[in-house]
Amino acid sequence: MKTISKNIKFLRLKMGWRQREVVELLKISIPAFSKIETGVTDVNINRLRQIADLFKISIVDMFSSDFTGLKSADR
Repeated sequence: MKTISKNIKFLRLKMGWRQREVVELLKISIPAFSKIETGVTDVNINRLRQIADLFKISIVDMFSSDFTGLKSADR
């Protein structure tokens, strides 16, 4: 799940969003989202789908790719 957590944070920062903006769209608390981004808590499939939709990527990409090694223009 570490790759997913890193990818979520990377994508959020790439979009120029603060955690507050994302949690309002996902309708969750900042502490809950922070735990997702840091890998403290696992993400259930429904929440993962919601996050993937928000960033306009597939759930499979969230598992199979490490976005942190990509330049912004690559993704």
